[in-house]
Amino acid sequence: MGVQRHLKVVSIFSRLFHRDGKEKYRGEIPRFIKYLKKTTRRYGELAPLYQLIVQLAGRDADDDSIESVFSSTRLG
Repeated sequence: MGVQRHLKVVSIFSRLFHRDGKEKYRGEIPRFIKYLKKTTRRYGELAPLYQLIVQLAGRDADDDSIESVFSSTRLG
């Protein structure tokens, strides 16, 4: 599942930025957080993880559009 991969990437990029001082990774973190939000909103089982991500990273303009796109494609 992509969620595991995206969590791993966010954590590695965060470590590289915060601990190792590698500035180039800072700009990539929001992109992977956005991927995480999209994926976790798609599956009801992952809703608690989505809520945690929003608490930690905050909401953005894409969150409302993500909800409307995936609510029509959600299975069963």
